[in-house]
Amino acid sequence: MTKINLKGHKKIWVNIILFTTTALVITTLFPLKGEFKYEFTQGKPWQHNDFFSPIDFSIHKTSQQISNETDSLMETVNPYFSIDSSISNSVYIEVTKKLQKTLPDSLLNLKNNILNSIKKYYNDGVFDDDVSNLEKNDIELINGKFTKTISRNDLNTVDSIIYKLENKFGHNINLISDIFKPNTFYDETTTQQIIDNEVYNASKAYGYIKKGEKIIFKGEIVNENYYRILNSLKDEFEIQAIKDANVFLIIIGRFLLVFLLLWFLYLFLLSYRKDIFINTKNILFLLIIIFSFVVTSRLVISFDKLSIYIIPFAIIPVIVRTFFDGRLGLYISIVSVLMIAGMVPNPYEFVFFQISASMTAIFTLQNINERGKLFTTAGFVGLTYSIIYLASSFIQVGNFTQIDNNKFVWFLGNGLLLLSSYPLIYVFERMFGFLSDVTLLELADSNQPLLRNLAEKTPGTFQHSMQVANIAEEITRKLNGNALLARTGALYHDIGKSLHPQYFIENQTESVNPHDHIEFEKSAEIIINHVNEGVELAKKHKLPEQIIDFIKMHHGVSKVQYFYKSFVKKYPDVIPNETKFTYPGPRPNTKETAIVMVSDSVEAASRSLKLITEASISNLVDNIFDNILNSGQLMYTNLTFNDVTLIRKILKEKLISIYHGRIEYPK
Repeated sequence: MTKINLKGHKKIWVNIILFTTTALVITTLFPLKGEFKYEFTQGKPWQHNDFFSPIDFSIHKTSQQISNETDSLMETVNPYFSIDSSISNSVYIEVTKKLQKTLPDSLLNLKNNILNSIKKYYNDGVFDDDVSNLEKNDIELINGKFTKTISRNDLNTVDSIIYKLENKFGHNINLISDIFKPNTFYDETTTQQIIDNEVYNASKAYGYIKKGEKIIFKGEIVNENYYRILNSLKDEFEIQAIKDANVFLIIIGRFLLVFLLLWFLYLFLLSYRKDIFINTKNILFLLIIIFSFVVTSRLVISFDKLSIYIIPFAIIPVIVRTFFDGRLGLYISIVSVLMIAGMVPNPYEFVFFQISASMTAIFTLQNINERGKLFTTAGFVGLTYSIIYLASSFIQVGNFTQIDNNKFVWFLGNGLLLLSSYPLIYVFERMFGFLSDVTLLELADSNQPLLRNLAEKTPGTFQHSMQVANIAEEITRKLNGNALLARTGALYHDIGKSLHPQYFIENQTESVNPHDHIEFEKSAEIIINHVNEGVELAKKHKLPEQIIDFIKMHHGVSKVQYFYKSFVKKYPDVIPNETKFTYPGPRPNTKETAIVMVSDSVEAASRSLKLITEASISNLVDNIFDNILNSGQLMYTNLTFNDVTLIRKILKEKLISIYHGRIEYPK
């Protein structure tokens, strides 16, 4: 019986579980409603057969109509005022005390009459003098549990009650006039509640269509009236459909559509980007990007005052391109937008807007490390939205009067939010251990502590690293690899030599060679250790793992040939322990690490050429390259035969360019 090796398929199963789980979670985010199966756009012909209403429904008013009616209702609602009884009691007590002190007991009736009059005024409400500025003729006065309407002309203010009391009781009122203060104030909360209730109770419909009644014939233009009727039907149909439908089947249908989109992404990665597919971390990152935008869209849709166009979907290709490439960025954007289109009104328009914005972002943002470019991209994305909206509006309504200027505000906000790509890139770098061009540029700065230390302690090694970096960058760029990654990796590949610089020939300025006084095995150990010591140094300074790979892999599992052959020559009868003369590896596993290995070997060997001609350089490159290939150092890379041929060609051109002044040409 054949034993099935499930371990080899572990990553595939993990990816299937991740994709399926994501599809299930996203399905739960969709609003539970039926689907209106007809697509229509204002200003375009009705593409379907003659259409008759399948249900009874009301024709909804437009948002502008409702807004206008709301404004009218606000004008008809009187402002509400409330009496603060604590102020009434306070004034009454103070007046009583003052009258008792100033008026004799013989005037008891006068005191009681004054107090009764004051109590009546304060029970009716005493307003601030600013009440005269009210626009309404009437106000609603809340006094305890009761409300009554009062004309503005009948309102009592502090000045008016003093005037009335003086006319009635004479100069005695001067004794207490400074105590009076208003006890009735504008009640904004109650007023707004009344307005809201009026708006809520107002009719949202202005017409009615019965089941079977003609809506629109095939070929008729969907004008503003038809568009309003069809939208009203769509809203009512989706509500009624869910009541009669099998909810479980709706959920299953949603899940299948979402899963199908993610399955296409799965197959795309499996077929064209296996380097991403085999890395669960990368898969998780892409799924988180999609899920985040679906969640954000669902939240925005749930708020009537927000527009879906405030969400900067162009961030998707910007971020994905930063860590991978533009093609994958556009693909992820398309998958996300198609998924979200099932949530939004006018899905065709939505998809067209977002895919256009994503393509604009990809074409205008070549390098994220140029900060000014992102501002330019944000501007172009906003411009793209605006042009598409204007074009759609011209098609739909054919004039400028119906253009909603608020849309341009949303587009502006979208462009500004696109600038958040920078902090998001930093967050994802830290979360998933990715490397952006911005980080690589920072690491490639020669003022970085490790590179500065390398230049000070091992100037020969530093110059060698610079040459390797220039060569590797040129080759990688022509092979469509990550040239900046190759350059940065090359700059750091020999940092381990800074711990024992005197043992490496490029740093030996005197005729004394310390290897002359130690055994070959010890010499090989010191040379080999620059890899392990470089790795430890890189980890201590928290270099990214992708850069550490260049340090580990730049010699692969090759031998320290000079000391190995010297040992064999001196001790022909002794079988050498090859492990002591072999680098620990691993072998290069990417295009970039392979290019740095070859560039390093060729550049180092070229320094030992005694006769420098085009022929000697060509032979040197071919011999070293053949040794690297024959020893299997590049067996885990994805280099093609054409890549290898191109690398040889560029290496020869670069070395000839470097040594141009020393090449002897025939006379």
